[in-house]
Amino acid sequence: MCALPPLCGTLPGGEGSSTYSPYLMMYNMWMLERFGDPGQLHFLTAVVAAILMCSHGCGTAETHEEESSKSGRAGSMNSRSEIVALVDGVPIFMEEARFMMDGGAATADEAVDALVNNELLAAEAIRRGWGRADEVEFERIKAQAALILRRVGEETTAEDVDLDEIKKRYSTQKKRFVHGPLRKVIHSVVLTGKKGMASDEARAAAQEIAVAVAGVFDADGFESEVKALKKKNGWKLKVESLPPFERNDDRFVAAFVDAAYNIGGPGGISSAFETKFGWHVIMMLEDLPASDISFEEARGILAEEILPGVRARRAQELVSRLVKEAGVFIHDKNLWAGAS
Repeated sequence: MCALPPLCGTLPGGEGSSTYSPYLMMYNMWMLERFGDPGQLHFLTAVVAAILMCSHGCGTAETHEEESSKSGRAGSMNSRSEIVALVDGVPIFMEEARFMMDGGAATADEAVDALVNNELLAAEAIRRGWGRADEVEFERIKAQAALILRRVGEETTAEDVDLDEIKKRYSTQKKRFVHGPLRKVIHSVVLTGKKGMASDEARAAAQEIAVAVAGVFDADGFESEVKALKKKNGWKLKVESLPPFERNDDRFVAAFVDAAYNIGGPGGISSAFETKFGWHVIMMLEDLPASDISFEEARGILAEEILPGVRARRAQELVSRLVKEAGVFIHDKNLWAGAS
């Protein structure tokens, strides 16, 4: 390997970034971050790839083999980009490094190192007979399909989110933005009733819990102590952190809210008390201030939260349109019905 001086600093942007298959993982990571659903991403990529394969079906194996060779790769880019490294005579181009650095995914040095490693591994794969033209072509088309989905996502911004959808989200989550002072707690409840323990046993267990957690300082310590007692004694109980709630919150029974708000301050522990669910012990974690965030103030936040779903829908719309326009017909399903 003969490397030129290492790339440093920030490279200028440019059009026509390389789309070679080693970057398929980067595409998938980017799409997962935005679409959130791995199953949907893989499905969309597969469909687009299938359509692209149909459009490239007229090429010969010899042509694909030639395109995937070192000389074919170099010839496709040497007129468009400055060389930053050589690997056994094969050039690594600045344009490829820019692609690897896109969106801060890698520094300049990291990009060049990754490209050098990719070239070495690709050459080794060919040496071992793992670089068959059909495999390379399949990966290339998958990368093209992922690139299309990426570009569709990039073209869709928060400004494209429908205003009515944002208003609906604000309405259903209004308590998140407009509320009085909140209190956050963690609690344990020793269950009673048909699926729990006898009330006297549950009370004794809760009282033991209250003593055990008196010396802890945070939610993790509380949970750890309670779970240790549960494992040791076989008690039927739950321990959970609750979403912050107001003094008049009706999602919880009144006795629970009263006990939570009677605790003096962060780290304070309630005495054992009973509700219809069982015997509780509460640890107060923190008080949060009141909030009065208007729709206009929350609009940008909500648009960004909705955006991944909008991008996913647009990608699905693209795939549906391509399938319809291509006139896709699946031949005898018995050929693959038994495939795992």
